[in-house]
Amino acid sequence: MQSNKKQIKDYIERMFGQESEGNLVVFERDQSGSRRRHVVFPYRDREVAVDYLATQPEDVHRYLAVALHDQRALDDQTRRQNTACTFAFLALDIDLATGVHAAKNLPENKEQALKLLDEAGLPEPTLTIHSGGGLYPIWQFEQPLLLRTQEDRSRVERLWSAWNEQARLVWEKHGLKLDTIAEFARVLRVPGTFNPKTKPAKPVQILDGASGRTWTLEQLEGVVAARIADSPQRSGEHALADALRQEMASDDEDASKSAAGALAMFTACNFLRSCDEGSERLSEPQWKDAADIMAHIPQGQRYFHLMSARDPRYDYREAQAKLDHAAKFRPKLCLTIAATNAECEGCLFREGMVIRTPVELAHTDPGLAPLQAKYVLDAKTGLFFDISTGRDKTKDNFDRSFTRNMRKKQLASTAFRNSKLSCLADEHDFLVGNHKLVVEENGVRTFNTWRDGGITSAKGDASLWLDHIHYLLPGDAERRWALQYLAHLVQRPAAKIKSAIVLQSRQGVGKNLLMQVVKRMFHENDVREVYGGVLAERWQAELGNVRLLALDELQIDDLKAAYNRLKRWATEEIQSVERKGIDAFNVRTPRGIIIMTNSDKPMAIEHDDRRLFVCKVDAAKREDAYYRQLVDVGLSDESVAAFKDFLLHVDLTDFDANAEPPRTGAKEELIRASAPVLEQVIVELRETCSGPFNRPVYLAEDVAEAVEERMRKTITVQQITPILKRLGDCKRSTKTSVPRLGRSPRGYVWAWQDVEKWMNASNDEVRAALTGRDPEVMSSGLPTVVAAAVQLSN
Repeated sequence: MQSNKKQIKDYIERMFGQESEGNLVVFERDQSGSRRRHVVFPYRDREVAVDYLATQPEDVHRYLAVALHDQRALDDQTRRQNTACTFAFLALDIDLATGVHAAKNLPENKEQALKLLDEAGLPEPTLTIHSGGGLYPIWQFEQPLLLRTQEDRSRVERLWSAWNEQARLVWEKHGLKLDTIAEFARVLRVPGTFNPKTKPAKPVQILDGASGRTWTLEQLEGVVAARIADSPQRSGEHALADALRQEMASDDEDASKSAAGALAMFTACNFLRSCDEGSERLSEPQWKDAADIMAHIPQGQRYFHLMSARDPRYDYREAQAKLDHAAKFRPKLCLTIAATNAECEGCLFREGMVIRTPVELAHTDPGLAPLQAKYVLDAKTGLFFDISTGRDKTKDNFDRSFTRNMRKKQLASTAFRNSKLSCLADEHDFLVGNHKLVVEENGVRTFNTWRDGGITSAKGDASLWLDHIHYLLPGDAERRWALQYLAHLVQRPAAKIKSAIVLQSRQGVGKNLLMQVVKRMFHENDVREVYGGVLAERWQAELGNVRLLALDELQIDDLKAAYNRLKRWATEEIQSVERKGIDAFNVRTPRGIIIMTNSDKPMAIEHDDRRLFVCKVDAAKREDAYYRQLVDVGLSDESVAAFKDFLLHVDLTDFDANAEPPRTGAKEELIRASAPVLEQVIVELRETCSGPFNRPVYLAEDVAEAVEERMRKTITVQQITPILKRLGDCKRSTKTSVPRLGRSPRGYVWAWQDVEKWMNASNDEVRAALTGRDPEVMSSGLPTVVAAAVQLSN
């Protein structure tokens, strides 16, 4: 194998620069995996590391650690999570079906994988490496980050975990598998080397067409800010929870059991977890509340001393006195603790009325307890709902994710269902504006999937987004209605808008960026982006229980069933949906729907449609700098907050959420394009005033002849009559003498202009209009054929 030494060196120096703190760690293994070792090189000697990577033997896998590691790694010739000292990029490890992998539910090719990244809302990578069996998309920092403190590590770990999770959820939605690699000890293959999993070995290389853009830590945090905010903080290096995990692995059965019970409490109770994480600075009331709980569990007094000893103010006798006093009384109740501790807000155990005191958690599995704090089981559907996001997991998904964490050998779903400490609901619903997790009414427990969230509104400059909307929709009336639509979603989120916006444009003008700023205004589960083609599919559960549904790349053409489904999603309050493997159930329809498409005819709509507001963006794509500003500045917290504040103050006095939206020229075009070919030909004859539409009245037989001539096929009066009626034309109730040879001397005349006038006109006036001849001649009493001849001779 001939490695590319230059490519290896360029990649390493591109990531870490000419000078960086730390050491390069190369990890290698043979094909069987039985022989493994690390080789560590000081970064200043990277040329030696490059030579080593380039001289890769056949059948040997060589990888490079994603971070530079400290002196301990050099001394021990290894790498660990806590030896990482310099970090240069975020990465994902995407296995492809074209590679050699155990999993089969993988993206088919790189194009599908990159499309999934875009669906996840992640920006275009700095570069993408093809590993020979998959992809490493990489988002590089402007400067390598130095991991000097635990806070530095925690901050980057939270970002990387959120980044990985944002992509994983999209993979999961499509039934695909994505590995999690958010750890500093991770290794990846290096461009310029080879992947010897196949014969012949495949080269590892950087794909063409990368953006090359680098990022600040703050910019990347902004992309997944909502997910970072919802993620739990990692416990400190010396936290009590870590000590309990070590004791749980002890051979001492009693000590292991006591540690397991305490760990269940400290991982599931938000209050106790906050005490553990902040044990160096607890207030006296918090410290007392912790003692009132821990004094009542096995080994709890020892654990309390362990936790308290991290505080510089710790005094053994004072801590023991606090425990002795607490032991004389019953354990502190959740209700009492919640009255003075904000960490208890939104606690599922308390709101679901599952426990009365955290002490009860010591009787559950430490692997199950965090799940019981986070999930509600809907007995009707069998779905497990995450209380922080409102999203769900099926039984199989729940088991795949969590069974490995169970201390006892049982499925996670079985353990959850059988435990008295798990919260069960009879059904679920999307109750916008209701902040309760579990709503009980008439003996029915309903889990509320709606969550408030998003950037808080604040006064500021919203001109960037207002100018962008003006660029997309220059028409005052269209722009005003679209802004009122968005404002209604902000101001009156529980009230459904019984219409949908269709936004047509050429590719790349920035309509999707508008969705990104709206997404940041709300909780992540309040705005859902899906491909428009789902309207034609059977499984549509993901369209419900959301404030704003964004249908992207809609293209359903003449599928009438899909169009009718769209109308129901836009107008009805509740929809019955199906989901694979689950009985049909009801969901709340979106409060608003925005459809984005690059197609001139994304769907066929009816001429009397009352639920679509169609806008066509004629604007040309702008320079890249314009869109970079929308991302860098427009998606910042300040800009999003200012735009949300603007929408909060939009006047909605004349906006009726139930009314038909304004009719636009773009909608008229779409209606015409949606009509059957026969109707389109008739409309064209009318618009061009071609015969017989060159007069205000006509005979249906003449229309059929004109259409026949255009379409080169036989057309009957019966075929065109329904179309004429739909176009608003009226047929006179009595027959009129018609001056046509070879046909019945009397016939029904239709009017398409000044309809009321011609419905009430005399037969002579109608005949005159029909032939364009002098009404005096037509009323002379001569036979119609003779009268026509007289008129012609004149």
